[in-house]
Amino acid sequence: MKQLINKFDAIIIGAGHNGLVAANYLAKANKRVLILEQRHVVGGAALTEELTPGFKFSRCSYVLSLFRKGIIKDLGLISKGLKIHYRDIPSLTPTKEVGKYLLFHSDEKKTI
Repeated sequence: MKQLINKFDAIIIGAGHNGLVAANYLAKANKRVLILEQRHVVGGAALTEELTPGFKFSRCSYVLSLFRKGIIKDLGLISKGLKIHYRDIPSLTPTKEVGKYLLFHSDEKKTI
């Protein structure tokens, strides 16, 4: 373990979006960084996953407004492929009955 620690300036536990941002800032400062993640994917709340068969969910990307615009600029995320998609449908809740769901639109008339 000591040999591993001596190879890095920082070890980040968790490759969610916060860990990835921290690692990028450290790397930009010429620090040697190791990121450890227990899951088979990285991204944390920024992932889209199929949690219920037939329905893909954005874990928490709806809170992108909380992601500081300075981070997007500092790390050049747009030039690295970040795409922000705005949705007309902010909420979809599947039910236990296959093919049935509760859907809300941004437009109240569409929801009704």
